[in-house]
Amino acid sequence: MIFSEQNARQQAIAEYANVSDATLQRALGWAILFGVMLLDTGLVDNSRQAVMGERTLRRVSEDG
Repeated sequence: MIFSEQNARQQAIAEYANVSDATLQRALGWAILFGVMLLDTGLVDNSRQAVMGERTLRRVSEDG
């Protein structure tokens, strides 16, 4: 959620050399959850949150 560049996200994950696939999938799930919540609540009354949610979901889809 916090690194805008895909390379930076990949490098951060690589620093945790022994992370399991299950842990990565949980982290992905959390990112999706927060992205959806930010987008949904932001569309109601907080455009800054909507932007954060949209960016988070876009980054998740980029990393596929």
